Amino acid sequence: RFMQDKIGNVYSASINSVQKFGLFVQLDDFPVEGLIHISKLEEDYYHFDGELNQLSGERTGQVFSIGNSLKISVENVNIARREIDFTLLADKTTKKTAPLRQRGRKRKAWR
Repeated sequence: RFMQDKIGNVYSASINSVQKFGLFVQLDDFPVEGLIHISKLEEDYYHFDGELNQLSGERTGQVFSIGNSLKISVENVNIARREIDFTLLADKTTKKTAPLRQRGRKRKAWR
């Protein structure tokens, strides 16, 4: 109920769980947890790595893992289901690695 009138507000949050369907984040200012569904990560196609507990972007190399700080906005609050949906606005500490389709490829040497 606390978040019901806060739809559209922007907050800082940290990732506390990574699943194949999205990121669970907790707000930095309040003990409130919610989900950023993987379909809301629109910039890329993300692969889930259960061993490393992370989502990795195929094209951009963007990596989301536990502890990353994010800027989010409140998208939806469903009191009956006790669910809060967030939308990612910006990331502060997610790292970028080589895109997945480039990893493992050897460069051809120029002769």
